Amino acid sequence: MSNELYAVDEWAAAFDEIDAPDTPNLQWLATRTGRAVTWEEYALTNAREAKTAAAHERMCAEEIASIQARKAAHKRRGEKARARIAYAFAEGKLGKRIKDGVVTVSITKPREKLMVVDKMELPPQWWRVVQEPMKAELLAHYKSTGEIVDGCDVVEGDPGVSIR
Repeated sequence: MSNELYAVDEWAAAFDEIDAPDTPNLQWLATRTGRAVTWEEYALTNAREAKTAAAHERMCAEEIASIQARKAAHKRRGEKARARIAYAFAEGKLGKRIKDGVVTVSITKPREKLMVVDKMELPPQWWRVVQEPMKAELLAHYKSTGEIVDGCDVVEGDPGVSIR
């Protein structure tokens, strides 16, 4: 896949510069690039840039998933090797430690662990409770009644932008 999936005009890179304004400024852009830019051209170029960024984001997500799968496979491989080592120590009566020129292997007695076998039987004091606002329900309540619950405020969100 190419680096630039959707051709982004040469001036779009100017916005990555440190002195680029946070808000659209066609005069700054014209001064920086040496040519006039229309609002339509500005919006369409930014749409191409957004599509390119989204495509790169998807590619990164795929790479992350691939790396996580490889990491999990290596972890399982190591766990299986450790289990085979423990079995060899038990069956071969190898003592507590063996070594050669490359590795030293020792084994310790198992540590005590606590396993929860039935969560529903745990008393309440042994549960963690995470509290978070029920935003969807609060919004539905506001829309149906017009009441703004204490601790909330009605603010204008960002406009929706659809790029296909």
